[in-house]
Amino acid sequence: MDLTPELIDKLVPVMLDRPALFVVGAGASFGLSPSYGFLRGVAEQLTYDAGGFCPEYQPGIEVVRLNGSHDKYNRASPYVRHIGAGTLRGIMYSELQVSQLPGVCNPYQVFNKVHPDGCILSFNVDGIAERSVQTIPVLAPHGSLLSIHGSAEGLRQLTRDSLRYGVDLSGMKGGFAGLTLSVPESLTITSFQPEYAELEPRFDQCESVIIVGYSFGRVGNDIDDRETLRYLASLLNRRQKPVYVVDIAPEHTAGMIDQWCPGVRVVPVKASWRPLTMAILRLVGESCGRKFLPNAGIGPTVYEYYSRACGIEEVIGPTHRWQDYPIETLALARCGDMESLLSRREFEFLCAAFRN
Repeated sequence: MDLTPELIDKLVPVMLDRPALFVVGAGASFGLSPSYGFLRGVAEQLTYDAGGFCPEYQPGIEVVRLNGSHDKYNRASPYVRHIGAGTLRGIMYSELQVSQLPGVCNPYQVFNKVHPDGCILSFNVDGIAERSVQTIPVLAPHGSLLSIHGSAEGLRQLTRDSLRYGVDLSGMKGGFAGLTLSVPESLTITSFQPEYAELEPRFDQCESVIIVGYSFGRVGNDIDDRETLRYLASLLNRRQKPVYVVDIAPEHTAGMIDQWCPGVRVVPVKASWRPLTMAILRLVGESCGRKFLPNAGIGPTVYEYYSRACGIEEVIGPTHRWQDYPIETLALARCGDMESLLSRREFEFLCAAFRN
């Protein structure tokens, strides 16, 4: 359902004042990490700059997924189609490493305001959650780029050389051990990745599950993260608790939870995560530490803040390089000519929010 003041009145207290398990995916990093379209453009440009491609390279699943599907892969530029899977991973890792330092607006900061008995289960390998959140544990069963040694520029140079000399970096996959990126999960991941065992007792002490921008690795009508879905469903079926799905299109994920977990209350929340976190952080800043009870009447105020924050994305558009924009430019993009007192107050709020 669309975000409404009434829904905010129920959701915000659950997020902030009661222990919750946050399951986060790419939607939580939207605007901070590069999109597949951006990565595809980087790969194509690097291959072109290297002077060509290797026709004998067969597409790995990573290369196909970069294009979205086999049909789109077949229509893609040969500079993308004929790139080694290992080399593509090197390109993706180097670009994701750059995104580890978020821009001036970091939606992960909201997790530093939630109940200390909460927990984050992150399926983003960009490392932003681990670097941004200090108050609750972050479990990353798909791995994190923070565990990879070497600089982003070093990885870039390595991929340039591999393209120039026609050598795939697939033999280096062992150097990226523990990272699952754009491929189906191993059938044994929930048994061998320690994060799942650590999750179980934390799940028991949480009162709700809030899924943020995570589709369990949806690819068309299928999903990559089937083992994670199976594991989470087993926890929910053993000990039922409400599930909130916050996403710009929450229906698919909410439908899967509803199907796999009969009897569990599932609430789809159609909302953009970054503007929502800006609105919540403003509320927290103005509340001076007071608790938020359900149906306490905060919904209209937060909804107003949320609507205004959405205007920034409408003007500027999605980009993972928000740090390229001066803070004042971002704020003025929403506030306009600054003629009214409201615009001046909004400008001050936005500048403060972007600096968080």
